Amino acid sequence: MDPIEVREERVVTNTGTTPPGDVPVAAPATPAPASTTTTSSYRRSGESQGVFRTVQLVWLIVGVVDLLLALDFIFRAAAANNTGFAHYIYRIGSKLAAPFDGIFNVAVVNGKSVLRWPDVLAVAIYTIAAWIVVKLVRIVAAPKTV
Repeated sequence: MDPIEVREERVVTNTGTTPPGDVPVAAPATPAPASTTTTSSYRRSGESQGVFRTVQLVWLIVGVVDLLLALDFIFRAAAANNTGFAHYIYRIGSKLAAPFDGIFNVAVVNGKSVLRWPDVLAVAIYTIAAWIVVKLVRIVAAPKTV
């Protein structure tokens, strides 16, 4: 049987007078007003829900693409066998990094492990491109000022 923790608590209310021997207690802080929307604290002020969702979608897509390219780089560097999940990562990663093939020489280590630098360059370029797209979306959707 687990031991039971017994705790004694005393509630003191501040009525304006302090009973002898008690320490005065500060008045409770006023609670913050309840927010009517939960997403407004995460969005920029003045940004519409559509712009907010578009920005989220762009970052989600780039996050998935970057993850696939990073897995392709890691699997090739670790000389993973071209079967199962790794096979699909190799196929998808090579297609995503295809525009950057030939820029760098591929480094072969121990005759089997390959450091494929186009994957790293593709991650950097796609992330920068996403940042530019997000900035453009926010500029186009910004409220018009007179």
